[in-house]
Amino acid sequence: MPWKQRLYGIFAFDYNYYFMDSISIKILKELQKNARLSFAEMGRNVGLSAPAVAERVQKMEEQGIIEGYGVRINLEKAGFPIQAQITIKTATHDFKRFISKLDNFPEVFDCVKVTGEHCAFLKVAVKNNQHLEDLIDRLTEYGHPNTSIILSSYTQNPAIE
Repeated sequence: MPWKQRLYGIFAFDYNYYFMDSISIKILKELQKNARLSFAEMGRNVGLSAPAVAERVQKMEEQGIIEGYGVRINLEKAGFPIQAQITIKTATHDFKRFISKLDNFPEVFDCVKVTGEHCAFLKVAVKNNQHLEDLIDRLTEYGHPNTSIILSSYTQNPAIE
């Protein structure tokens, strides 16, 4: 994306950049609590009109600050009562191959590449212990998995504070 810049003395201003002020942060907090709120209700909560809220949300979407909208799923109630974190250590070529085959692992709901001893952290949800064992067996084709069962989670989706 080309930047439209105008120089005033030594300062450069990017007119494609959306400035996050306290009202925009309040809007993000409202969306994080309930993305289905109407712009009118959000406006009442943050002290703006519905059109002003809609304009700010649209600008944040255009800038990529808001990447999309989703739903939080209770994995246990959805039939996946066991969640685990699996670290995997692979050879470089195996990691690239693993990432290209990630769609073959529907149990994986989060995968991040990391530095250090391991290559990636996976968060998985499975139906039972046998399902977890089968998943681990399938992962060994790509490297050495190390599994920890998640007993409790004290955080949810990342939130703007």
